[in-house]
Amino acid sequence: AIGFDTVCFKVLEKLREKYQLKIIACVPCRHQDLKFSLEQKEEYRKMLISADEKIILSEEYTPSCMQKRNQFMVDNASVLISYLRKNYGGTYKTCEYALKHNVPIRIQKQKEPEKNPRSFV
Repeated sequence: AIGFDTVCFKVLEKLREKYQLKIIACVPCRHQDLKFSLEQKEEYRKMLISADEKIILSEEYTPSCMQKRNQFMVDNASVLISYLRKNYGGTYKTCEYALKHNVPIRIQKQKEPEKNPRSFV
């Protein structure tokens, strides 16, 4: 995806130069990039080519495909690195899912102070 996922992918590419690691791209639906700009599509294509493996979870977009992708990644993770900016939405739900499944969470940045703090760290 665009944003923090892209940043993480680039960090993994750099780490792969020095360490033996495998990058697996987890794609929520086959045409995830359909609404991306041309520049974003090109960057996305480069990442998919660079990945050692690609897992496509759904042939078609569905309202739940992003959530299923996030849960799949948590289910296959030893730690979740998150960029959490708000107390709601997909990232927040993914952190809650990880917490429920005992996957350690590392939050990289949180801009908005919480009214009812709940620590995921």
